[in-house]
Amino acid sequence: LTIWISIASISDLSLYLAVPTMVSSSSSMPAVSLTAPEDIAPLPLIRCPRCNLGVIQWFISETSLNPGCHFYKCEFRDTGRCSFWKWENKYIDYLRARWSHVFLPAAPPPHEAPTLILREIQSDIKIALAVALGTLAAVMTLLVSKM
Repeated sequence: LTIWISIASISDLSLYLAVPTMVSSSSSMPAVSLTAPEDIAPLPLIRCPRCNLGVIQWFISETSLNPGCHFYKCEFRDTGRCSFWKWENKYIDYLRARWSHVFLPAAPPPHEAPTLILREIQSDIKIALAVALGTLAAVMTLLVSKM
């Protein structure tokens, strides 16, 4: 899943985005030191919508029931001050419901866009030509049969 954030609408989301990007391989403590690209949260980490105090943190489950599954929770969840906790798919649903105008489908890379557009136009021309030839053949058949 690739999501692009629209620059025009970023002000709506900027109040909720959090600076830290923390990941953990356990379900109890997020890692603070980041060294690899895969340590960056795949989704925006926002101010907690439930308590409005904490920041949502990203975790990777190591339990036997859900190994490797991503989940998101408020930094204050373990202290009992907040109950926000969601599996990644539900967190995506929440973000889309709240900021659907901000998240756009991924655009093709700029160097591929002209090629894709040309292919679409060529395909449309081939279809139009086939329809025109079919119509011409039908008209010719009707004219010949009336002679």
